[in-house]
Amino acid sequence: MDVDLASGSIPFLQLSTAVNELHRGARLLGDFDWTGELQSALSAYPLDRVTCFGIGSDFLPLGSESRPDLADATEVYAVASNAVAYADRYQELTIDPSPGLANLQQLAAKRAFFGCYTSSPSYRWMGHSLAFFVDPASGFRVLVETWAE
Repeated sequence: MDVDLASGSIPFLQLSTAVNELHRGARLLGDFDWTGELQSALSAYPLDRVTCFGIGSDFLPLGSESRPDLADATEVYAVASNAVAYADRYQELTIDPSPGLANLQQLAAKRAFFGCYTSSPSYRWMGHSLAFFVDPASGFRVLVETWAE
């Protein structure tokens, strides 16, 4: 069963749209090409960490860590809610994030996700991190990207 995130009536999609429209150093997506996002992160930033789980080594650069356990709903929720809080650090979100985060918990419940974390060192004025999670059984996916100022 694929999870349909194309509908604007889904609270998580509404939350991700509101976060992305803030342009406050965070991006939250429920529809993305994980291979394209990973390759973009690997080529666009000087990374100091790449940790993946459930992904074959042929997708990863040398020196990447591969952890044995997949992500669960708790991990996905923690990463996404931290990004929402970071994006809304000046209390500028145009919607209450609670329904979207509750919807995320519901959508992620009892799922196992493959994915990656990448990060670049904070230097000069900015650091970068990207995390994505994909449930292969349902197609449900979440991407979180932040830029530290």
